[in-house]
Amino acid sequence: MKVIQVALAPGDSIRDIFRVFEVAGAEKIVFVCPRHFSVLSDISFLKKLKGAAIQFHKKIIFVVKEVALLDILASQEIEAFPEAPELPKGCMEVALRDLFPREQAKKNAPIVASHSRGTAPVEHPKFSTRRIENTHGESSARGKIFFIFFGVVIFLLSVWLWLAPSAKITIKSRVSPIPVTQNFLISMPSSEIPEDSQTLPQMSGIYVQTEVRETEVVPATGRRYDITDAKGKVTLYNETTQPKFLLPSRLESPEGVIVRFDQEVIIPPHDGNKAGSVVIEVRADPLDEDGDPIGDKGNLLAGTEFVFPALRACRSERRYLFCWFRSYFY
Repeated sequence: MKVIQVALAPGDSIRDIFRVFEVAGAEKIVFVCPRHFSVLSDISFLKKLKGAAIQFHKKIIFVVKEVALLDILASQEIEAFPEAPELPKGCMEVALRDLFPREQAKKNAPIVASHSRGTAPVEHPKFSTRRIENTHGESSARGKIFFIFFGVVIFLLSVWLWLAPSAKITIKSRVSPIPVTQNFLISMPSSEIPEDSQTLPQMSGIYVQTEVRETEVVPATGRRYDITDAKGKVTLYNETTQPKFLLPSRLESPEGVIVRFDQEVIIPPHDGNKAGSVVIEVRADPLDEDGDPIGDKGNLLAGTEFVFPALRACRSERRYLFCWFRSYFY
């Protein structure tokens, strides 16, 4: 698609703008307009220009700076940009005045008759010296016609002015807030005012004490336990001369709290001075024998004695499996 860029200038002829469609061989014409090119604000001119572009199968683009002209061109569906778009290589750039140069008039140059137009002999008017007689009838009729025509023109002009579009401009003054800072002194009962503050505006104040109480009963929608198993450490003692091997088992406190250890344990034998001992980690069962949460009952104090529930009937085994709690649960 060939493109030509035509630079317009103030004072360019509107006829030359339309002639561009005839002489331009490009399919796209970019008009670069100067500032305050008021002819673009004429809607009738834009409609004729758009019709000429359609007639000659041309695409027109305007480059204007004013926002108002951009809006007017957009209302007529004519492409317009505030900056010139990038043009392809080889694009022709020319000014309208260079495209249609004008011949400068020379002083005292002879008038050359145009061969393209026919000339007619000049007829000089002939004036009559006969006195024109005044006819009252014709004069009064002409006067009436003139005043009637003048009245109609005045009436039509008044109607046009009344129907012509008008704009109402409302100017609102902008309020600029200015912050003002003023210090006040609130004097409470039986209060002493410093000397450097006695010139400030004073306001009397009182002590106000308010107590608000409110009770709201919220019905429970259900019951949920946030259970965390109690865990801790237990020391097992062996008072026999033989080491004892224990499988993972459970221990029971006097209150019926069950704790379990899940590793195999070997308790050393008595060495003659003291009983053999080993420390194991245990974890309390989350529920008691009745199926209720163990709760605070799982928090056992240090020194709590434990027994093996499976060996309650064997009293001889309790001698060397006797153990008690040496640490705390957490």
